[in-house]
Amino acid sequence: MKKIITIILIISAYFNCQAQEIPEWLKKEWNYLTNGTGTWTTSNTEYKSTSEPFEKYGLEWKYGLGNTSIVGKLYGIIEGKENVNIWQFRLYWDGVENKGKTLQIGTDGTYGIGDMILINDSIVQSILIFHTLNGQAFKTKHESITNFLHHKTTSFNFDKKDKWVKNRTYIWQPVVEKQTASSQIDTLPSGELTLTQSIIINTSVDKVWKSYTEPEEWKKWVTPVVEMDFKINGTIKSHYDSTATIGDKGTMVTHILNYIPYQQITMQAELNENFPEFMVGEEKNLYSIVEFEKLNENQTKLTIYGIGYKNEQQWRDLLKFFIQGNEMTMNKLKKYLEQS
Repeated sequence: MKKIITIILIISAYFNCQAQEIPEWLKKEWNYLTNGTGTWTTSNTEYKSTSEPFEKYGLEWKYGLGNTSIVGKLYGIIEGKENVNIWQFRLYWDGVENKGKTLQIGTDGTYGIGDMILINDSIVQSILIFHTLNGQAFKTKHESITNFLHHKTTSFNFDKKDKWVKNRTYIWQPVVEKQTASSQIDTLPSGELTLTQSIIINTSVDKVWKSYTEPEEWKKWVTPVVEMDFKINGTIKSHYDSTATIGDKGTMVTHILNYIPYQQITMQAELNENFPEFMVGEEKNLYSIVEFEKLNENQTKLTIYGIGYKNEQQWRDLLKFFIQGNEMTMNKLKKYLEQS
């Protein structure tokens, strides 16, 4: 009985916590930091030394559970590669104190925690008290000005006269992921090949999903003729010839095996006369998995996985054809959605 009561209390506490309201200025700051790849870099040329050998620093941000916080890390970069992690961060809203909070933890166990406030229309300020494993304590302040294309941070030290002394200023630039479709062939543990193709589309995940699952949208970027029964064990029947009808020679039939709305579709194609003879009988092993990843409200990463190809030269040659055709189609989808 005690266990049941405890579980009820935990569940009740969980749902009560959901009511806390995060202020718009903090949501805006998080949206800026996690936008796109969520990665930012800055030059460290001015401060580079034997004890600080990094040419650049990198920041990576992503949303935590329920989008009620963001987590990040700071790392050093040498010769263009991530060299060592330095700090981890979590930024969140404290609904009891009605304040933004920053938690920062270093590789040596040093940690800092403090308040994050908006001090004017554009500057976010964080004041943290740090504690080391040997019991020492110190205080720092950071001020940042952020938008989608620019992240300026200035640090301050607290001196012995109880005054803030300006330390360093960094200008961070967002790392932009390749905007056209990209492809990669990998080998699975089974020895089979997998083709991964992805593209960033500057529109909402809802619109990308709609373009895949509604026939009138499909016609605008894939094939001019389509019949769609979008459901589990449903089909998508299509034809590249605008004068053809479904059932004519060249009709493509794709089975929808399962899906998670706005996240993933698993499909399997029937092989028609347009496919090479060596593929006949192999269609049961071939799958296409389409993933829809919401990067922010106006940006989506679309990834298509082709799975089950044999690790043989004729299959590798076939993949070259798939790469070219799929990239062209994905780029066409991007152009359509971003211009509509």
